[in-house]
Amino acid sequence: MIDNVDRKILYCLDINSRDPVKEIAKKAGLRSNVVDYRLKKLVDEKVITRMFAEVNISRIGFTAFKIYVQFQDITPELEKQFFEFISKHPNSLWGVRGVGHYAAIAGFVAKDVEEIEKIKNDFLGVFGKNILMKQVAVNTGYYIFNRKYLSKEFKLGRVYDFFSRGKKIMIDKKDSQIITLLLENSRIKAVDIAEKVGLSGNQVLMRIKKLQESGVIVSYKIDLNLAKIGYQFHKVLVYLQNYNLDDKKKLLDYCSNVANITALSDTIAPWDIEIEMETETTQQAMEIMSDIRNKFPNIAKSYETMIITKETGRNYKLPKESYKE
Repeated sequence: MIDNVDRKILYCLDINSRDPVKEIAKKAGLRSNVVDYRLKKLVDEKVITRMFAEVNISRIGFTAFKIYVQFQDITPELEKQFFEFISKHPNSLWGVRGVGHYAAIAGFVAKDVEEIEKIKNDFLGVFGKNILMKQVAVNTGYYIFNRKYLSKEFKLGRVYDFFSRGKKIMIDKKDSQIITLLLENSRIKAVDIAEKVGLSGNQVLMRIKKLQESGVIVSYKIDLNLAKIGYQFHKVLVYLQNYNLDDKKKLLDYCSNVANITALSDTIAPWDIEIEMETETTQQAMEIMSDIRNKFPNIAKSYETMIITKETGRNYKLPKESYKE
């Protein structure tokens, strides 16, 4: 388990995992040597499983979608095959197993409807005989919030918009290489990136700055082994009624300031939004959803929950055809 010092460090890393140790120490009110030692320990003990750049794929012309499935007669071999498929598919983003209305989620990116159809058919071609029911959900908005539950001192939740609209950003091969390295490790030094991609350190820094300013790189985050800090990952599929843009903003603002809610996404699916939360107990998750229904009685109709028990983690690579030669 982690203590309050670890929590402060994790809270700062969750806001910006690329910050230097000195900056984290300043924000957390700790000494640099303490932060450096604790950070290495959190990584070595696999509390932090990854530090990475969050990329807004819609800015480079891609759409995210997920296939929700309920397997029939799930076996360890089938589960292994599922995760292998996710890890090897060039367009995969995420794969999870869980307990609830759906048993697994496979997340992908695609450049158009035709590619969504092809990827779905690829998936069904492998697993179709094992699927009892399925549903495709296309993301039309995705908002990540900082992990406020790590700190009792947060004042306002941060919202990272991963589907900001606007002109498509064209990136080249060097940009793609830089992004890929930051996806693998957000703390990699500019000089090390420069050596790997054949640019100078200043050129790398300028390109990173441009990618941030253009909204391609949205933030630098961390993945946590929730079991090691005593938390569960819940995904909630919420059915809405009488839903308009004003309601959406109110609900988004509310969720961004609930300590345990870490993400909200708009979807084209039977349900309307998906809420992700990290809680200490299932009861805590149910209480959060009860509060939402009480505060938004005219729009929150019903919901289904899924406890995530195993995941691949977000993908370390950009989708194919993501850059222009």
